[in-house]
Amino acid sequence: MADKSYCEGYAPSQQDTAAYATVPNNFDANKYPHVARWQSHIGSFSAAQRAKFPGKAPAAAPVEEVKKDTPAPAAAAAAPKAAAPAPAPAKAPAADSDSDELNLESDDDEDTKKLMAEKAAATKAVQDRQAAKAAQGSAKSDIAFDIKPAEASEDKEANRAAMEDLNKKIRAVEMDGLKWMGYQIIEVGYGIMKLRIMCQIIDIKVPGGPDEVKEAIEAQSWAEETIQSIDVFSFQMAA
Repeated sequence: MADKSYCEGYAPSQQDTAAYATVPNNFDANKYPHVARWQSHIGSFSAAQRAKFPGKAPAAAPVEEVKKDTPAPAAAAAAPKAAAPAPAPAKAPAADSDSDELNLESDDDEDTKKLMAEKAAATKAVQDRQAAKAAQGSAKSDIAFDIKPAEASEDKEANRAAMEDLNKKIRAVEMDGLKWMGYQIIEVGYGIMKLRIMCQIIDIKVPGGPDEVKEAIEAQSWAEETIQSIDVFSFQMAA
């Protein structure tokens, strides 16, 4: 999660839904800040909304079944050899290793239920906070765009200067409810660079989200000759 907002692509999918169900709620957020940011964002959606995320849910890992027709090693060694077909499997003793594994699984299930309950409570708190902001018309979203230039030269410094100029032009694009924030100039390779620029929108004033901001940039007279592409790097609700 260090360099992306979702498990795959630029929007939440069933990959995120499946991963969200496995991440515990009590991990060290200071040690894993990117996972914490992702968990908070995915948790801001209700369970019903997560169930409707696009994409195909990943196949569950197969669970190894306990073979009840296989005698315990000690019992197998002691059993006499017989030419006749194997007898019906004997009942496993109550305190054998299989029973211990089943008891451990039961304990794990209880721990999982507890974690899920804590996660649900944290999610509801986020949703209630976002709902209150929405009711007041103050709900905001953070967006980061990756913008590639239409042309690049062999001069690295010239390319960096062009990105600085592009940053100034984009910041001059104004919309009600739009606030430009930080930016980065990222070297793609061979001296070619791209601009990553962040902004914050007030949701009720920019209902089209990233698409509406992107269209406003592309509508500028200089955009066609200056910009090759605009991609959404991340899009999430502001805290």
